[in-house]
Amino acid sequence: MDIDFEKLKNIYDEDDGFQIDEIISESGVSPYTEILLLRDGTLDDEDYYVTVERHVEYEDDYETIGTFECDQEGFRSAVQCYIDGGGTEKNIKIFA
Repeated sequence: MDIDFEKLKNIYDEDDGFQIDEIISESGVSPYTEILLLRDGTLDDEDYYVTVERHVEYEDDYETIGTFECDQEGFRSAVQCYIDGGGTEKNIKIFA
């Protein structure tokens, strides 16, 4: 993967509301399914988790696919989980 994991980690370190999301269902499908890469914790938390979740439009529940440490190795694993879950590397490269 050609992703700057240090840059990605810094974005999540500095913004507890930042997330990467992507619609993973086929075009035109309603309700759509999306995959998300989120920070689980607030800016007050020095250590936090990065989660990969799946969500179906209009539903309240989010399915947690994986939870990872906030170090660079954790981000590598989280990104791989995001891709394995249907997301694309291209979508992450927009930010890192």
